[in-house]
Amino acid sequence: LDDVINYEITPFLNENKDAIITIDLETLGDREFIMRDLRVILAQATGFTSRIFRLTDERWTHHTQWPTIQEMRDADQRVLILSDSTIVQSKDLGIMLRGDIVSIESLQRVKPENIGGGDNGWGVLYPRAVLCTYANGNSIKPNYLAVDWAHIGDAHEIADYLNHGGRLGTRQKCRSGLDCATGACSVSKRCHCQICKANCTSGCGLGEECVSIESEDGIHACVSNTGVVHTPSNNADAVQFQGLVFLWTLALLCLLISMK
Repeated sequence: LDDVINYEITPFLNENKDAIITIDLETLGDREFIMRDLRVILAQATGFTSRIFRLTDERWTHHTQWPTIQEMRDADQRVLILSDSTIVQSKDLGIMLRGDIVSIESLQRVKPENIGGGDNGWGVLYPRAVLCTYANGNSIKPNYLAVDWAHIGDAHEIADYLNHGGRLGTRQKCRSGLDCATGACSVSKRCHCQICKANCTSGCGLGEECVSIESEDGIHACVSNTGVVHTPSNNADAVQFQGLVFLWTLALLCLLISMK
């Protein structure tokens, strides 16, 4: 841990003045032994220790909510340390209990066959990312997605969409448009693209239009300007591995609050 702190994390923070990182400790063992070693390591890493975010710091005494990203940067408290156990929880060291900061999802809640694709699906996870973006004046997207069971569901696809754009995911089970990333639920209760007026979010890619396909399901599909029809595949029943993103094994944690 001391090598990682001194030769990887601290140089990274020195070179990237706007970066804010999260360290998630998973611990088992003797508390006294672990805390003794941690205190020694942190005492010797002054360029790192001074940057640990502490809720008890006097700068945050009068805050009723988390400080903004910019406030954390200005204070140079850009390291959040979470622990899965009270074994290493410590207010003076700035190690916060993970359960006090985020919530953990159960395997049942992330199953792709659930409504909206489950908690890691397009119909649930993507709207949460949109909510975070909206809270930042629609100008700043979340800088990372944190989910449990990252190998299940659409988290990689969603991260890829947030980074590069493209087409919103469809075919998840739905009861109404509120369960879909596109805001549209078909007669057969599957998410599909949305037929709407100009300047709305249809869910289709650049240069595509959402149209109705003649079928008993009343399904909509994206059609390109060259006439190519994209029929939604049933990606609700498959594990997605598309896109590149670093996903912490936690529940969704949006630390982006309005920039000041």
